[in-house]
This record gives sequence, structure tokens and C-alpha cells, in this order.
Amino acid sequence: MINNTQYLTGGKSPNPLSPPTNLAAKAGNAQVTLTWTDPPNATSEPSGQTIATWAYTLIVRKQGSQPTGPGDGTLVVKSSVRDQYQTTGYIDTNLTNDTLYYYGAFAYNSDGVYSEGAFVSATPQAGTPIGNLNVGDIVKTTLNGAPTEFLIVHKGRPSSLYDQSCDGIWVLNLNIYTQSIMGRTNPFSYASTSISAWLNSSYLSMFNSWLSDAILSVKIPYTGANADNNNMMVYRGANGLQCKIFLLGAAEIGLEMSNIDEIKDGSKLSYFLSGDTSTARGKRIATYNGVAAEWATRTLIDRSIALNNPRYFCATAIGSTKNIDPVTSSGIRPTMILPTTILVDSEMNLIES
Repeated sequence: MINNTQYLTGGKSPNPLSPPTNLAAKAGNAQVTLTWTDPPNATSEPSGQTIATWAYTLIVRKQGSQPTGPGDGTLVVKSSVRDQYQTTGYIDTNLTNDTLYYYGAFAYNSDGVYSEGAFVSATPQAGTPIGNLNVGDIVKTTLNGAPTEFLIVHKGRPSSLYDQSCDGIWVLNLNIYTQSIMGRTNPFSYASTSISAWLNSSYLSMFNSWLSDAILSVKIPYTGANADNNNMMVYRGANGLQCKIFLLGAAEIGLEMSNIDEIKDGSKLSYFLSGDTSTARGKRIATYNGVAAEWATRTLIDRSIALNNPRYFCATAIGSTKNIDPVTSSGIRPTMILPTTILVDSEMNLIES
């Protein structure tokens, strides 16, 4: 029988396992969710004979510094079911918010020998799920290093025109972020515009990585010509555009349009619902560098015009309707859909959760 005492006090031993891999800690309100992958059994080369069998993985928590071994810190969990917490994670609860916690993960073999450690840290933070907020509330985050405000314009899936992936919290840049052209395409389609590509590459990368990962990947209804470029199409539901960042559609912001059946690439969002015309127009007004300016939607105007001279609906500086050529610069107000569980702090800042 091997004397386990030497291993618990840091002594070396034969045939230790590899340390757990993919250890990650996701902070929440007074809690941290831990995920990891347990190591395989150790084998000898070249025979492939098993020389050490995984028995369990032990996680310890410590404040002030990283654990030096499995006996240095508070026992969090001992898991003897392989990869039990690889996906769903183990939730370490009753923690103190705004306190930095260090975690060490150690794999034990059946002889009581522990592996080298895997380490991670996290700081729980108090917050309110964004799903508890109201349409019209403003949340904040850092975009390209600068504080940026976003307006909650809808909660949930707007209608059956949308894929189930669109069921979340819709947030719109409060102000016009930049001015740009849509980009002319052939066949004419929002899905292949340069602005759509920019939103889901350059703009998306401006967020902190945890937030860019958290933004839902959705399928948004959009307008475009068919492959022969001779008929306007509305791509809806599961046939929508797969993206994370997008422009709102004309129907979503309640623009007054003709040929509505041909260009209905969305439903009016809650924020823009209003029976009073002046109120509805006021909600569409946005500023660029402090001055009211027009901003583009993703909606092509109609089939008779678009195929020969594609144009897009936009909201004017006074909130009315206008259409623009795709090579004419206009305001860009990016939109994204967040999971309802994203947290906001007391100052309405989005926080990692």
C-alpha cells in the first residue's frame, strides 16, 4: 500500500496523471461556475498498458494567491464521475461579491497520487439579469475602449417571421455609431452587403471577448433578390441571415411603407409601438456626433425598383421615411440580441456573468 500522506503534503510519486484540462471559471452573483475536463488514465509506452487509473478530481478555492496543492485552500468539490462538470459546470455558491477567488484542480489516481494543478480565478459580482429590465431602458458597455449606450427595444421573439434563435433581449445602439455605405451587391441582398460583413467582423471585435461570445447568433429576416436577380424575396425564419450584429428592418422600427406584403422582413418591435405618429417618429430620431441624422435599415425598398436600382429604407433626421442608394453614406445603428441572463450592475453596465 502506498503511503498517501507524502502526496497530500506535496511529495512526488510515480505515475501521476495529467492535470485536468479546459478549466474555466464563470463569475456570477455571489457564485462561480467551474467547468473542466478530467484526464485520461496514464499508460506506458509503447505497450499502452494502463499504469494509473483516474479516480477523482478535486477542486480547492483560495483567496490571496493560487493554491499550491490540493491541501492548500477550501475544498469546493470532489468529483468521481468522469467529465461530470465538463459542460454544465459545478456552481460554487455563497461567495462574496467583488472578491477575487483562485481555484486549483487536481486529478487523483486510484493509488491516491495527485497530478500537477490546473488553475483559474474569478470575481463574483452582484447584478440584475437584463431580462428583468424594461423596454426603453438603457444599458452600457465598453465598445472599442469607449463607454457606449444601448437601448432595449424588444424582449423575446417578435413574431413567427423570426427563427427561435431571436428569442432574447434586443438592444440597439442608442446613437448612430458611424456613417457608411451599405454596399452594392449582385444579386441585390442585405446578406451580402459590405456593411453586414463589417458588423459581424470589425464591429463585433470591438466588444470585450466575454460579451462578443455571449451575443446570440441568430437568424434575422431580410430582403434580397433571388439567384437570377429577377424577383425580390423575403428570407424568414430558418432561412434568415445567420449573424450576431445586424441593422434593424423598416417594419421593425414602424416606418410607413408601400407594398408592405413584398418587403415585410420583420415585425414592429415593442419600443416602436405607438398609435401617435409624432411619438412614433420621435422614437426613431437618433444623433451622430450630437446632431440628428438619418440612419439605414436592412430593408430593400420594393421589387419594381430594387432590381434595377436597389435602394434601402432609412429613418430621416426627423423620424420619417426616406430611401437611399446603397453607395450613399448613411447612419449605422448596430443591433444585437442578448441572452436574458446577462447581468447589469447598479449603474446599468453589462457585466460578465
